[in-house]
Amino acid sequence: PKAHPHRHGEEEKQNLAQFINAITTNGGSVLIPSFSLGKTQEILTILYQLMKKTTIPTLPMYTGGISKKVSNLYDRYCYDGGRVNKGFEIADIPQNPINHEELMTGPYFSTPSIVVASSGMMNPGTTSYKLAAKWLDKGNFGIAFVGYQDEDAPGHALLNSEHKKPFLFSGTQRTRKCQVGKFRFSAHANRAELVDFILGASPKELYLIHGDDDACSSLALTVMEFLPHTKVIIPRLGKTYQLLAENES
Repeated sequence: PKAHPHRHGEEEKQNLAQFINAITTNGGSVLIPSFSLGKTQEILTILYQLMKKTTIPTLPMYTGGISKKVSNLYDRYCYDGGRVNKGFEIADIPQNPINHEELMTGPYFSTPSIVVASSGMMNPGTTSYKLAAKWLDKGNFGIAFVGYQDEDAPGHALLNSEHKKPFLFSGTQRTRKCQVGKFRFSAHANRAELVDFILGASPKELYLIHGDDDACSSLALTVMEFLPHTKVIIPRLGKTYQLLAENES
């Protein structure tokens, strides 16, 4: 399987900036569906950096929900671990809370803004899903996808829809008038980083539990080549597995 490019490349940041500028200079707002854990904090940091460099204008940014609680945890440990910018807090980034009681009449519908809202795949009933339902009807608005979209998710259908042509959005036929952009900001390690980590850990047992069959099988073969004494397991649905006890490892 092809390895994905390294996350947060400068070129992709510029692509996102161009998209935001095109939308907001035309009087629209940008919706960014984002996962609350990790993804939202990284996207907020990127947006803040772009604003400080005046690559994009200083725009009102709206966030809320569980991502706020996650951000508070990030800030609590901002001096710990292998942080890129130790001491930097997400709270330092100017943000406005999303008012869920006035979600569909918020100021972002009248003033160019950026709304970073969960869920990342626009699952039904979530903030990004509800906002997208109204975003679709606004030709000068835009939706920027920055994360993975499962094939069965509403976000996947919207991302792959054709402009001004009917498509099914969570079972309802809609027509997309807004603009859509896809930007690669992967939160995952790439293949080489995964292999390096596994080789460094040199486990007696390795369970590959996240990824499609081809990707898991390919990674398993690579690990078995370099670590012939490691037992590599790709778990199957419905089967029970017994993990090694600590004294057995």
